Amino acid sequence: MIRKLQSAEEYIRETEPAVKDLFESLERYSVIRKKIKWPTFSALNMTEAEAEEAFKRWEKKNRSTIKRALEGQRKYFGYQVSIATLCGSILQIAYMGINLFSKNRAVPPEFVSNIKMGTKVAKFCVGRIIRGVPIGLIIYAGRNQYNHMDDDSPLREPNEFIFNTLATNHGIKGAEKVRDPAFDLKNEAIAIYSSNIIYILGWDNYIAYISDMKDLLITEKE
Repeated sequence: MIRKLQSAEEYIRETEPAVKDLFESLERYSVIRKKIKWPTFSALNMTEAEAEEAFKRWEKKNRSTIKRALEGQRKYFGYQVSIATLCGSILQIAYMGINLFSKNRAVPPEFVSNIKMGTKVAKFCVGRIIRGVPIGLIIYAGRNQYNHMDDDSPLREPNEFIFNTLATNHGIKGAEKVRDPAFDLKNEAIAIYSSNIIYILGWDNYIAYISDMKDLLITEKE
């Protein structure tokens, strides 16, 4: 039987070993990616014919290096489901912490048409802002997409609104009408978005994660 946790500090302390293990597992996959070394080809100040000939010589010279890089890339991408599962688990723990201990009831003006004040979702309107969205809401939507990735029906609001905001508020000049495929729920190439969510949060290690969680759950109360 799991006893009821009394505070955010206790929740963070109790979940620390599990979250650290998840990040350590992610790092093992990251090492595979970091070991991939692609040789560089340069064709500056060459005609098209000269560049083509130079590329053939470069490709022949670097054939073994290119082969190793391709093998490493295939190996890394072969673990994407495992990586997504680890990231989804981190989001689940973060989600539960906010759900249990956030006291926030206010909703940013830009979200009031999608989120009612005083509701459960309002708890997640906390934290620093990324692409116009509080990270609590990013965690909320990322966790829900992961948990319901096999549902045939679309995600309920405000999840779709949050993903849509992340997809369109990328800030790239000249590409305002282009949706970021990493957060476009209509992107058929992506089934699970959890690793993209962890990336945009900047959670590449436990230190980054715990810094945000303390800000979300503890600083809020002070």
